[in-house]
Amino acid sequence: MIRRMIARVLRLSGRYKGRIQGALVFSVFNVFFQKAICYAMITVYWLSQGQMTVRMAGGIAVAMVVTLVLQMLCQHASDRLQSGAGYMLFADKRLALGDHLKRLPMGYFSAGNIGRISSVLSTDMLFVEENVMQKLATIMTYILSEVVLLVFLFVLSPVLGLIVLVTTLAAFAV
Repeated sequence: MIRRMIARVLRLSGRYKGRIQGALVFSVFNVFFQKAICYAMITVYWLSQGQMTVRMAGGIAVAMVVTLVLQMLCQHASDRLQSGAGYMLFADKRLALGDHLKRLPMGYFSAGNIGRISSVLSTDMLFVEENVMQKLATIMTYILSEVVLLVFLFVLSPVLGLIVLVTTLAAFAV
């Protein structure tokens, strides 16, 4: 279902498809940078083993700052690409609708349809324009976060990773 929804949005996006796909690539990197919890796991491991040094702590701090900066840059790039594609896509759709409306007979506009047309142009299309691309990014981020979390769990404990994988697949099936 989610795959079909994303494919449909990409199909409808036409010439802005590349921007949306680029935003998805930045979203993938953003998810990896969000999962910087591996630094905490490494730190806890080193502390529990009594191997932590000041130099190691400094290295982890630098890595966390670099990861945070990269995450911010990826989030910014993803948001700009997606929102820009959404606005331009719906600008084209509005022009196409206007082109279609100018070919309709005059009787169509006097039959009370002008209010519905105005409603669609001012509220419905605006709602879709503002929300669809953001929701698409959110859905992709959640899916990618789940995949990254599963990979970390399989590395941490294969049994725990398998349990979470089976539970996730059962949740998707339901």
